[in-house]
Amino acid sequence: MLKPKSSDSKRNQNTATGESAKLKELISATAKLWRKYHLTYDQAGYVGKEIRRNLKIKRVKTRKNVIIRLSRDEEQKLIGQAYRETGNNGLLLKTLLLTGARVSDERQLEFRSGDN
Repeated sequence: MLKPKSSDSKRNQNTATGESAKLKELISATAKLWRKYHLTYDQAGYVGKEIRRNLKIKRVKTRKNVIIRLSRDEEQKLIGQAYRETGNNGLLLKTLLLTGARVSDERQLEFRSGDN
């Protein structure tokens, strides 16, 4: 019998090991049943939905478009490296990180030397 998984990462790890064969067996048995009853696409979707409802299987809530942020230490290292390079790279990168501006916004900025 398949054991319920608590998270997608655990599910993916177990699928990669021994669960894959069990899932293939389940998929094959399900396909035979659906073929036996000549289910259409919509009917198959409905059956899957009702099975999930009967088993009380809830969708894992995840945010789409999650932004992975750098740690403070990573930011400082990145800014330090940019300042070691020539040009305005350090200032550009520091401005991006501290303001949250988009690269497209920052490309429109003009930099002038302090001599003007």
